[in-house]
Amino acid sequence: MKTIIAFSLILQTIWLYAACSANELSKNKEFDVKTGEVSARVVVSSFTESQPCKTAASWRWGAENVCPSTFIEVLEVKVNGNLLFVPLSSFADLGNPRKVRIEVHNGKKRFAVVLTGGDAATSYSATLEFRNNLLSERIVRHGEFPSEAWEKTHYKFNLQN
Repeated sequence: MKTIIAFSLILQTIWLYAACSANELSKNKEFDVKTGEVSARVVVSSFTESQPCKTAASWRWGAENVCPSTFIEVLEVKVNGNLLFVPLSSFADLGNPRKVRIEVHNGKKRFAVVLTGGDAATSYSATLEFRNNLLSERIVRHGEFPSEAWEKTHYKFNLQN
């Protein structure tokens, strides 16, 4: 009996951590996630008659060869209230987003914004890795076949101080 209670408490703790660390995304909504000094704001929208989906063939993550129901319209990342540069190319092809969370690694020097989306055969996990407050890479992995279907983008910016 003690083993069952302990297992139940562990499951409740895991569920509570997951519920607090990731925000559910849905269409026409704005979500804010904050972990320590890092925050992210995600605005999810849907296509309309005035702004239709232009080409179904360009969607890879979250919808394959069809227009997704929802897309990320805005992704803002801040550290200590300072807005970081996040290129449109880092999130423009992520359709039907569902959750967002922040993972902090190695103190303030390294963190990731993780977006998950799609469903079953179109599911994905996109990790935007930041180092020294600059986007350094994006890794998107297929939800069902993460080692077979993925893409990785490295970012290098010319900064003049």
